Amino acid sequence: MRIINRTGLHDAEAFIRKKLQGYQTEFPERAIPGELNLVLKWMRTKNRERRMAGSFRLRDMTVSCRVNKHTELAFNLHAIVGVPWDQCSEAKGAWVYDFEVVYDLEEAMVFVVSHELRHFLCFTHQEREDVEHLANRAGFEWLREFKAWRVAWGRTQVART
Repeated sequence: MRIINRTGLHDAEAFIRKKLQGYQTEFPERAIPGELNLVLKWMRTKNRERRMAGSFRLRDMTVSCRVNKHTELAFNLHAIVGVPWDQCSEAKGAWVYDFEVVYDLEEAMVFVVSHELRHFLCFTHQEREDVEHLANRAGFEWLREFKAWRVAWGRTQVART
């Protein structure tokens, strides 16, 4: 696996490297052999409403993750993480949401990377069910682990109020 970090978000990169140790990221047996390229970069927009984005490109095995450095921090991140078993998914309000406060750009990057890597891992058959709400759930799990990891290592940079 190759990580190309164009942001200087070193804590996020170190955490991501640690999390990916147990997964296969090189595929010599594929029709187009190669390894996973993970690109961390800034968004080009100054629109503060567009906070983060990501994509997976199969042709060159690239996961591209972007955060907007013009985003006002801290912001509330909420996303769909599931559907209740006792309700029809078509019913209004049937989705289950999760919520977390993002205090800095490192945390935002970890969420985007874990979300997009979930799609990649499903594509390579290392995880099952490639759906958005499970990718969001993976994002929240990694984000919470990253926050705990930073506190344990004394790397919290932002005062939380």
